[in-house]
Amino acid sequence: MDNLVALAFDHYLILLDREPAIENNNNMRSFNFENVWRIELGIKDVVSNSWFSSAGKSVVDKLDICANELSSWNKTNRN
Repeated sequence: MDNLVALAFDHYLILLDREPAIENNNNMRSFNFENVWRIELGIKDVVSNSWFSSAGKSVVDKLDICANELSSWNKTNRN
């Protein structure tokens, strides 16, 4: 993980390099965060619970866990 120089912003950008890269894994589904979720009741709890329940794991693993939890939440609460 590296901090990047951001001349026009009052904060620093972060570049995450996912090593080892996962390639040619047809079983992996891509995850898309839906912007509309931000206003849904309970979404903050889903993110917080998944993040803190994966304490001690790498950031990449935490993001994967959070993505899975959000996908499950979306299936049960938004359809």
